[in-house]
Amino acid sequence: PKRFLNNLNFQTRETTIRQSLLFREGDTIDPFRLADSERILRNLAFIADARIVVVQIPGSGDSADVRVIVKETWALKLSGLRGGKRMKATLAERNLLGLGHQISVAGALKPNASPRLGLDMDYSVQNIHGSFITGTLEYMRMPGKETAGLAFYRELISPFLRYAGGLDLRRTSITVPDSLPSAADNSSEVADLWAGTPLYQWRSPKETWRSRILFLSGRIRYLKFTRRP
Repeated sequence: PKRFLNNLNFQTRETTIRQSLLFREGDTIDPFRLADSERILRNLAFIADARIVVVQIPGSGDSADVRVIVKETWALKLSGLRGGKRMKATLAERNLLGLGHQISVAGALKPNASPRLGLDMDYSVQNIHGSFITGTLEYMRMPGKETAGLAFYRELISPFLRYAGGLDLRRTSITVPDSLPSAADNSSEVADLWAGTPLYQWRSPKETWRSRILFLSGRIRYLKFTRRP
């Protein structure tokens, strides 16, 4: 049984780890970039722990090897939720094919609703080609609500990333099961765009691991009701 379960778990590819690093071969070693790279690796859903070690190469002068050591965790997750008269089961793979892609499918049952069954799916591609940009495709159909969305975003996970931002495109339809018209009945389309950049960073000489960042950002949001309430 243990061997069978291990075969269900995808081993992370080396390229997936390399793309999550803030340094490349030939770069000058920067301890802050190494520390941030460790933190980024640990925050991945399929990594339990990570260490980055600098190893001096004998007789190489100012050159050194950088070893990246990661401990993977179980990426396939099955969960269930039951509350009141509603039940929901979710199956999620957080490291599809070892690429770090995430896919989840959830089914919901609400006996008193119409329709009684609901579906929630999403597919996420993290760190596209090492750009730290994540793309997400979502679809949800639950009793009284249906939504579909496409989003791209880049979070400011490190001050070494010179910009952050996001674009969210979403279409939503809400219907209240009632014989009378309701103000909650509507269909809408949303386009949400934001972008920002760090302007300045302060580091304490005594607490080098702690820093403050001055961040400038702006946002534009467009909302259109295709079926008015």
